[in-house]
Amino acid sequence: MDMEDGRRYFINEYNPTGDEVRAWAYASAYAPWEDFETVLDGEDVLPVVIECASDPACPSRDFLLSSLYCTVGHLRSLDRNRVRALAMGAQGSSDPAVRTWANRAVAVIDEELPLRRQDWCGFPSLAVTNPVES
Repeated sequence: MDMEDGRRYFINEYNPTGDEVRAWAYASAYAPWEDFETVLDGEDVLPVVIECASDPACPSRDFLLSSLYCTVGHLRSLDRNRVRALAMGAQGSSDPAVRTWANRAVAVIDEELPLRRQDWCGFPSLAVTNPVES
């Protein structure tokens, strides 16, 4: 299957909505631009990212899982409570990789684990090198 240009799913791909991200995630389309994962942390977008990353049938699942790690790696202090609340909800996900992200995110936000940005944002990140807790 050929991948299509992901830009067509967004009015403004630098400020996507949750509905646009969902449509793109299931379309088998390329990310609209390099480092697109850095804008997938908005209030109405991050819940959709978690939802789609939890679905094994989502064609963009791996990309979205990596973006969840990137969200924590680039977390601003103003967003800590919001991301923590979403991660706590994702601890009950049926998907083990999303549950692992959620457990790690809460531990880092609660400062039980140190944040090593290169583990969360680098390539390959924890999403790829150690996707599920043992």
